Amino acid sequence: MGREADTKGSVDPKTKNTLGSTLTVFCIDQCGHEFEKILSDGTGKIEPPGETDDSDDEVGNNTEDFIAQATAMVEDAVDKLDPWQMQELVAGLLRAMGYQTTVSPPGPDGGVDVLAHKDAFGFEKPIIKVQVKHRRAATGAPEVQQLLGANPIDANSIFVSTGGFTSHAVKVAKHNGVKTIDLTELVQLVLQWYEDLPVETKALLPLKKIYVPN
Repeated sequence: MGREADTKGSVDPKTKNTLGSTLTVFCIDQCGHEFEKILSDGTGKIEPPGETDDSDDEVGNNTEDFIAQATAMVEDAVDKLDPWQMQELVAGLLRAMGYQTTVSPPGPDGGVDVLAHKDAFGFEKPIIKVQVKHRRAATGAPEVQQLLGANPIDANSIFVSTGGFTSHAVKVAKHNGVKTIDLTELVQLVLQWYEDLPVETKALLPLKKIYVPN
């Protein structure tokens, strides 16, 4: 027991913290090398953690910068998907959460782009109907109301709008229990559930996992 205690005590606390505390970050494949650039001192060499208090602060700030940069690059990649790919991305996200999905084919959809349910026949609740608008313009209240009026009437409603929502649309959505998701929220959900996404959904958005010190 005494020897074990001595061994643990011999490890520098900063080193233990560095080894034992990491964050998992997803970024698009092409940006993996950016991590080394951000944490380097400009010479291409990674500064060892824990040498000075100033270096600790710098590494922490660089890590935050990298995470923000990686997230922004993923958001840009999602924004570049076409409308049909965006529908497939949302459907894949719901499948990662344990739902079975049906995606409306191109053409008039009656206000519902994705229908999600727990069982193979679509009888088990909750049933979720989703409208996806991938564009720059904000979604207005009439479009939210159209989703509410679409079949199945008793389904839970999600509205995904990469252009955001008008203030009136947000009020109507909240009043009627419609979950609104903008581009930033969609990206956060994709990053959270990425490892569980179907293979075909990951192919739309190939990301690389990177571990960074926390």
